[in-house]
Amino acid sequence: MNEWSDKCGSPPILIEVFPEQGDLAPKSESDLAESPIDDKDLTGLRCRYAHRVERLIHIELKPFHDKDHVCTCKTAHREWFMVPHKAGLKESQQMDQAWQQIRRVIVHWMAYMERVYGPG
Repeated sequence: MNEWSDKCGSPPILIEVFPEQGDLAPKSESDLAESPIDDKDLTGLRCRYAHRVERLIHIELKPFHDKDHVCTCKTAHREWFMVPHKAGLKESQQMDQAWQQIRRVIVHWMAYMERVYGPG
């Protein structure tokens, strides 16, 4: 992330880190509530074969890839997504809603990988 900050001139905003371990970490998709009590308490899943999970996440989120965003470094970052949101929401609510949609994709593929290959 420091590399992006240096290269792009603006620091990325870290919302959550995957995978981490913790007592409150969701163990499956069904452990995720529509609105978790406090996302700061949820630390994520352990993940085996993270490179495969990342590829599956990018494939699923490809329709939301922000191809039109031009970064100052002239790189088309494939990690930037435009997620549709409900009309009438405040900007902070739009960001929360967008993150929850992306987070569900991440947790889905991490849980899938755990079911297929076992715990990390």
